[in-house]
Amino acid sequence: NVNNGTCYTNAEYERIEQKRRKEEAERKERERKQKEEYENKLKREAAEAEAIRQNQVIDVRTETQTREISRTVTPIKSTERERKHGPKGWISIGGSGYDYYEVQVGSSTTIKWRAEQREVKTFQSGRQEFGDWRGIREWETPG
Repeated sequence: NVNNGTCYTNAEYERIEQKRRKEEAERKERERKQKEEYENKLKREAAEAEAIRQNQVIDVRTETQTREISRTVTPIKSTERERKHGPKGWISIGGSGYDYYEVQVGSSTTIKWRAEQREVKTFQSGRQEFGDWRGIREWETPG
């Protein structure tokens, strides 16, 4: 066999041809891997762009609520008196003749309130993220 003006035996020519086919196969494999890596990179970048788009905040709104945080009941007392009774009837000598005692005539209730606020973020994907409730102000009202 003659190749580029060089004479080779059949065995040498076969070795050279095998080497050339092997190099060609390796080159094609490298190109296939590069193409696959490039396509994977494009898919990854597209997925990242979609994730960023999904995580974009499209709406922020504020929610408020009023909560009762405590209720205090205070009894209203009154002092009353009653004549003392002894074993011999009315007692009046050497004493006042009256017993004084406290009686509950009612009660007053005081309610403590807190106004609270939080932010709610809505993302492009429809997911909502709720912030923590923050106290705005507190006040008391008679019940």
